Amino acid sequence: MKNYAIKSSLIILCLFTTIHCKPEEEVTISGKKFQVTEKSTLNNTTEYYELKDGSTPNASPTSYLKTKGKFVKTIFLAAELKGFFEKGTISSLGNIKSFKMSEKRTVKYVSRGNVNVLFAYHDKQVTVYEFPGDIVQVPGDNPSGDGGFSEARKRCGRNCTDDLRACDDELGPQPEDSDDPCFRDWLLCLVACDKSIAIGQRPNNYTVDFNLPLKFK
Repeated sequence: MKNYAIKSSLIILCLFTTIHCKPEEEVTISGKKFQVTEKSTLNNTTEYYELKDGSTPNASPTSYLKTKGKFVKTIFLAAELKGFFEKGTISSLGNIKSFKMSEKRTVKYVSRGNVNVLFAYHDKQVTVYEFPGDIVQVPGDNPSGDGGFSEARKRCGRNCTDDLRACDDELGPQPEDSDDPCFRDWLLCLVACDKSIAIGQRPNNYTVDFNLPLKFK
């Protein structure tokens, strides 16, 4: 009876806190089984999972978010995401860099090795785009390279970027820590391009509920 009470208490802690748990369980993603090696709660609609491929015993674990019932990959670890969800500070996730997209838009992003990550906040949600390559190629109109994109993907990216610039012209420059519907729509447009047009390594992307305004530092 005592052991049952302890086990029940641990389950409750796992469900309602950010304590790391290592339950003996499996999850299935796209028909493939994964072993759960770590799990924690980030907010009411988002959980962090560290998963290992159940068919490969020596496989390295991979980080996932489960948000509103859907699993998505992420490059970030549980401790990093916990700090981000608690304070909304993007610099806790990596080095902040920037590039100038237009006269009205300087884009800040997180650099993590060969992966560069864009963030957009709108209507109490954060959209995250984890791009495996040179971030300045994402808009689709940089003449110095192609980012590994096909002509169709570059054309789609240029259309998204044209819409972003038109939105910026209409609404004017937005403070970097503000609700930014133009930038959020741009990221979602890029996600739609990635889904509809074959590219190399597809960027991780996800939108999560987020009650804090974003801060870069």
